[in-house]
Amino acid sequence: MDPAGVLPTLGCRGAYYAQMFKSGFPQRQLRALGNVGAWMVHSIGEIFGCNAWFYYWYQVLAARTATGDVALSKFITRTSDGAFWNSPTLPLLLQIEVPLSFCWGENDDIMPLHQLSMLKKLSRGSWRSVVVAGSGHNPVGPDVCKFLASIARDQEGDEQPERPLHVADTLLRDKQWAREYASTFSPANTSALIEELYSNILLVADQGREPATAPQNGL
Repeated sequence: MDPAGVLPTLGCRGAYYAQMFKSGFPQRQLRALGNVGAWMVHSIGEIFGCNAWFYYWYQVLAARTATGDVALSKFITRTSDGAFWNSPTLPLLLQIEVPLSFCWGENDDIMPLHQLSMLKKLSRGSWRSVVVAGSGHNPVGPDVCKFLASIARDQEGDEQPERPLHVADTLLRDKQWAREYASTFSPANTSALIEELYSNILLVADQGREPATAPQNGL
């Protein structure tokens, strides 16, 4: 599973990434430059001795099929002080009855690794995961062989995942939970909000039922 959109938050700097997705910067500008832009970027890369990662991300952002501003923006809502995923997929993941495996980049700043840690606690380790060392938000990157090797090492086993369905029910009933846990333009405030979100989700999971008095923000 791609971790993007599992939770309403986008990491502590998620509000800034959301602004990029919604505005289309720099994808639209790079696409508009076309072949001239490609020549300029490659010339700059040669002058400064840029590595393969530089050219990889240029191709990702400048491609005519780039999806950041075309697809992702439709799933993100901007608020006066931040942004959030419209329909986080965590409640749906909790209802899947087949084994799941997540792939995360170790240095992902958009969907940080602590999201995976929370998911593993929520499933009591029954969801398998692959963490690609040294990788960012796109764990495939230019080193495809390392990515495929990481995936292959974690494909054995067919145990059924633990599914705390009462958590899914609680989240599905609370129509405002995504907005209430939106990323803000303050990384410190967003980090505190993420900790609160994790704490409330795991609290409901540990209790095994919806608490009589719902925690803050309706969870």
